[in-house]
Order: sequence, then C-alpha cells, then structure tokens
Amino acid sequence: MRQRIKKLLRDNGGFSLVELVVVIAIMGFLVAMIAPRILGLTDQAKATSADANAQKLESVITTHMSHAGRLLDGLTNLAQYSGTAYSALPTELNGQTVLSPDFVKNNNLVSYQLNAKEVAELKNMGIEYVYNLIDTSSTAARVAVGTNTRVLMVGAGSTTEKFDHNAGIEAGSVFNNPEYMYRIVMGIGPECEYAKVKSIDKAPVAPDVLDEDGDECVFKNYCILLPRLVSTVARINNVKPTNSITFTEVNADGTDGKPMTLDFTMPSQLGAYGTGTGLPSPYNLQQLALISPNGSKLTKDNHLIFKYKEAAGFGTVED
Repeated sequence: MRQRIKKLLRDNGGFSLVELVVVIAIMGFLVAMIAPRILGLTDQAKATSADANAQKLESVITTHMSHAGRLLDGLTNLAQYSGTAYSALPTELNGQTVLSPDFVKNNNLVSYQLNAKEVAELKNMGIEYVYNLIDTSSTAARVAVGTNTRVLMVGAGSTTEKFDHNAGIEAGSVFNNPEYMYRIVMGIGPECEYAKVKSIDKAPVAPDVLDEDGDECVFKNYCILLPRLVSTVARINNVKPTNSITFTEVNADGTDGKPMTLDFTMPSQLGAYGTGTGLPSPYNLQQLALISPNGSKLTKDNHLIFKYKEAAGFGTVED
C-alpha cells in the first residue's frame, strides 16, 4: 500500500480538461456565494467606523464646551480663498474633486458672506479664526473671521453683505432637512482646536468620500452644522415682502404630500433660540449636528424629504 501511495504522489499527470472545468465552476460558485457576504461585512464595518467617529467627535465637542463654555476654534472653512477674495463652492484642486457632490447636493450648500453682526456672534461662540480648505494665495491658510469671510451655508447665499434668500435655490430643489436652512457648515480638520482636548490624536475621516467617477475627494473630514445665528435670523426678517417659505413633503411614490412652512417672524421655529448650556444664550446645544463629507446623515432626527415650493425668493436687501 505504501508503494502505491508513493507512486500516486510521483505521478505528474495533472488534471484533465474536464476536471479543470469542474474545479473552476466550483470556485466560481463559492465566490458568488461568499462575495455578497464579504461586501456586506465591508459595508457594515464602514458604517460601524462612521458611527464610532461620530460618537468620538460628539464626546470631544461636548467635553470641550463643558470645560471652555464655547465651541472649538480653528475649524475648516470650506469656501475657496484666492488671497484677496472668496469665490463660490470649490470644485477642483489639481484635478481632484474637492467636495463630494452628494455632500453638496444633500445639504444644499451655498456660498455665503458674513456681516459684522454675524462675525461678532461667531467670535462670541468661540470661533475667532478658521483654516481655509482651499487657499490659493502664498499666505498661511489660517485667517481671522471677518466681514470679508465667506462660508458655506445650508440653503441661502450671498456674495456681499446683502442677503439673498434665493441664491442657489430653485423651485423644486430637494431638501432632506429644511430645518437646517440658514445654518453654517464647517469642517473638523486636523488643525482644529480639539487636538488640545487630548481626546483624539487626529481628525477622523469618513469612508467612501467619492466624486461622480468614484475617485476620492480632497476633503474627507467630518463637518459640524452650527446653530443658526440670531444675526442671520435678523437678516432674514429684514427681507420683504413675505416672512415665510413653504416646502412640500415628497411621498414615497414621488408625489407631493403635506406642506411645511418656516415662519421667519417666529425665530423659535427656526431654532435660533433655546436654553443653551455651555454656549452663550440663546443657543441650544441640541442644535449642533455632525454631517459626513460623503453626503450621508449622522443625526438621528426625522429625515423626511421636502421640495422647495417657492417660485421666487425674497430678493436681495441691505442689512
């Protein structure tokens, strides 16, 4: 018996064509069965990582505010700066997409220029300087927040200190969270002050921050949605002839559902006022939200989809 086994082991005949076909078919079947599970585990791992990053950031921000009584300084400003002026949404840097198209679209981001009162309010919240994500000048990217600073805001824009409610918004535009209107979005990048808190060693990045071609985008850090500034609400309330806008809920089948109106004569409805802790009144800590740069939602509130119904905005007015 031993001799027969040795003879078989010395046999170099290999597999026949039929045997190879059978082996390849079996391997293909196994791959088809296992691949979806592997992909599912990968997606689950990414989701778990995103949740862990969000919880870590929430802990750092809460800890910092409870000790310092203000927000983190040194946030990343997502508007593009040329050294003398800010431009609209950044698009490309060295051929690479800067911001995820889903991130911009899902959050309805528009370039918005601050006025003096808004600058003072941001500084009172603890945001005195920012790091420009795209700074094409030869100077340092760290800049003080001023009236020439342009930021990204949800749903409204301005290229001067005039307020233009309708800038960048058209009738039929989709809003996942209309209640986020008129709030500033900034990044939590590696230069942010959270490093001083010693809670995390570097800024977390989100998975799958891709452009339309599937390539990685420049900005992959998480973002913070600031509370709506009282001064911004005041700018809105100065707009005539009306003080409200209407959204229409989109049903699952794509048809229009019930309307939702934001009334600018009621600042409490817009979330500008509250009983804040750790921030100067009237800010409410519950209004802070984290946004993923890949366009997904990290907050747990109700994410109904609404369409912007107004055919025309309020127009542009002086402060």
